[in-house]
Amino acid sequence: MGKIKTTAELALESGTTLDITATNAALTVAAGTGTISIGDDVAVNTISIGSVAANKTINIGFGLANMGIRIGVANGTSSVSIESGTGGVSVNSVGGSASLTGSTGAIIDSAAGTIGVGSQNSDNAVDIGTLATAGRTITIGNATGTTAVTVNVGTGALNLGTTATAHATNLGSTNTTSTTTVQSGTGALNVTATNGALTVNSGTGALGVSTDASATTLSIGTGAAAKTVTVGSTNTTSATTINSGTGALGIGTSIAKTITIGNTTGATAVNVNIGTGDFTLASASGTLISQLDTGEMTQPLQPAFLASVQTDDADVTGNGAVYTIGTNIAYTEIFDLGSDFNTNGTFTAPVTGRYFFSGTVRMAGVTVLMTEGQFRITTSNRVYLSNINPSTSAVPGTLRYTFHICSHADMDAADTAVLSIQILGGAANSADIDASAAGTEVNMFSGDLVC
Repeated sequence: MGKIKTTAELALESGTTLDITATNAALTVAAGTGTISIGDDVAVNTISIGSVAANKTINIGFGLANMGIRIGVANGTSSVSIESGTGGVSVNSVGGSASLTGSTGAIIDSAAGTIGVGSQNSDNAVDIGTLATAGRTITIGNATGTTAVTVNVGTGALNLGTTATAHATNLGSTNTTSTTTVQSGTGALNVTATNGALTVNSGTGALGVSTDASATTLSIGTGAAAKTVTVGSTNTTSATTINSGTGALGIGTSIAKTITIGNTTGATAVNVNIGTGDFTLASASGTLISQLDTGEMTQPLQPAFLASVQTDDADVTGNGAVYTIGTNIAYTEIFDLGSDFNTNGTFTAPVTGRYFFSGTVRMAGVTVLMTEGQFRITTSNRVYLSNINPSTSAVPGTLRYTFHICSHADMDAADTAVLSIQILGGAANSADIDASAAGTEVNMFSGDLVC
């Protein structure tokens, strides 16, 4: 084996081509602790390593010694190409970082093969465009043909635009029939806008929320904070439908609140429909309205009363005395919805409104001298009077006469109404109020709130 050995500088120069060839043997260029330079002059030229078409394995920086390796120069329009056949190109750094940088242009590309970034079976972080000091646009994928982009995670989190800086995050495209799907397995899918508006629009297409066949709970605006929740639009012929299956449809069924349905503008109409079921309107006090689907309606809490005198009340009038029925002998209540009637004969209006009253009293001991009788409903606002001559109308042989009176009355809250009788012309106040027999009422006072 031939050697060229010297302790001084050794230079090999050629005016044309200089070939150093080892046929079927190793060719080694070593410099100990010195620098090995190839093409480090200022001339414009091409440096090729392993560029002949034969199959080759090319290792750069494969030794065990500590070394720094630089390929290419950042001068002018210099270019560096690292190519391989089907064997691939590997750039590895054991324990340190491997950097591919360029001032402009694409850094990593593949004509037809797969480009893998962080695709080895190792536990490490993969950063794309994370340099903190430079603003940049990062594009992943393209809009050509059937290009697909898949972003996967294992059991870790998938974050899109979660940094603290203000920015816009766009997902999906509005072009033609583009489809965007955001999915979650058994974990939660949260879409949150902190102190900002969260808008979900669908253009002219349908916007579906929980439209699959799964049994689930759908909540809108159920957080603990005070919220304004608006459903539906006032634009032209907008329609809003709230449906329920066989389950209950509840509106405002939790805490105390004001619930408004419909408005007083224009030709606004509100329809409440029932099928073969009944309609009930209730409050904390009980059922306010109960209506059958066939139309019959009751108002169980509407003020109404009926009472009768069931014991004879003797010598109450006849010579001009005005007697309020119930003063001496108390009424017996048959019913009193709202407990607004006192058995002393006084009804007290619980609310301002229009009330209907009816009174009947059968008098005994009526004589021919008793030529005038006045039967009154007296309220706080006015007196309603029925005037008749009882002596000419008394039942022959019984000296009995029955007075009747009825009227609507306007009453304010806390106003009172009583029923009274006055007969004049008799020698004494000897006329009596006949008692009602059990189940046969001849002496009654009744009333109810109409509207």
